[in-house]
Order: sequence, then structure tokens, then C-alpha cells
Amino acid sequence: MNPSNILKTFLSGLAISLPIVVTIAVIVWLFVAAESVMGSALQLVLPQGAYITGMGLVTGLVLIFGVGLATRVLLFQSLVDAFEKLLNRIPLVKTLYGAARDLMDLFSRQGQDAKFSKMVAVAWPGGPLRLFGFITVEDFSRLDIEVAEGEVAVYLPLSYQIGGYMALIPRQYLEPVDMSLEEGMRFVVTAGMSRPQPHGTAKTENTAS
Repeated sequence: MNPSNILKTFLSGLAISLPIVVTIAVIVWLFVAAESVMGSALQLVLPQGAYITGMGLVTGLVLIFGVGLATRVLLFQSLVDAFEKLLNRIPLVKTLYGAARDLMDLFSRQGQDAKFSKMVAVAWPGGPLRLFGFITVEDFSRLDIEVAEGEVAVYLPLSYQIGGYMALIPRQYLEPVDMSLEEGMRFVVTAGMSRPQPHGTAKTENTAS
């Protein structure tokens, strides 16, 4: 086997192994972090010698599930709203909390409640270039922002980065793309190099709905 084939074989193995290793490493890190935080709290309240490794992780999962169930209770939701109002009065805390809350809301909402309601291709005026993005706001009535008729807010993410741009774009420059949020984000964030999904390929239409 010549050096070129050896390199190609190594890179092929790396391409398969690295995503698996990174995914496992992130999951393990999350589990270890949960076990460390919750485990330390449990050791403070449990009798000496009663704590067993793994109880912190289990307790954390149970608490998260319990909070999810509690959000269905009106009284609990009122308490959460009151706590959020308190956090939003603290200058630095409100920025950090608001960003984290918006990020989680982004991926937790489904259907019509999703923040990214549609994936679109933005046609560059006077040229063949198109950018992919997501419509985030169509109704500006609740916002103190003046927009031209027919404009919507479009988020244009950057590939291989956590970031992007928000632009107000007239609808005539938008073409809807038949992709789910997950497929669209994977396609854009990986600069189009993500593996195609088995159920079919994306398609575009002529005008945005």
C-alpha cells in the first residue's frame, strides 16, 4: 500500500470515528457534570455513606422531568413568571438568562409555535447568489419596530460557527425550502456537507407563502 492510499484510509477512518468520539465525549461530559453537581448536593443532605455513585445523575433527571410536569400547573407557571421578572431586573443576569432561555425555546417548540417557522432561500437582488436562512418574525405588531410592508425577519446562520445575522427582507426575495428545522440547520451549519437524509432530498418552490 503506497503512502497516498495509507493517508486516504486513515482520513476515511478519521471521518467515521471522530464524530462518534466527539458525540460520546459530549454526552459523557454532560453526565459527569450532572453527577458532580447533584452528587455534591446530595452528599450534604444524606447520611454519611448513604450516597452511591450515580444517584446525582438520576436525581438530576428526575428533577428535570418533575419541572416539566410542574409547568402544566398554573400556579407553578405563575411562580416561574414571577422569578423570571425578578431575574430580568438584574442587568448582567437578565442578559445571560434571556439568551439561555431563548436558545432552549428555539429547539423545544414545535409546529406553529416554533421560533424558526420556515426555512427559506434568500435571492440576492440582481444576481444568482442565494443565502439560506430561517424566518423568525412575521408579525411585528408586538414589537416597537417600524418595518416596510411585506418585510419579515430572517436569521442567516454562519456555517461551522455559533452565530449569524438577522435581516429584515421583503418576501419577494424569499423562496421557501422544503426542509425541517433539524435538516435545515444541519445543512447550513455544515456548509452543505452533511449526509443526505434517507427519506428524500430538499426542494424549493418559486414564492414564499
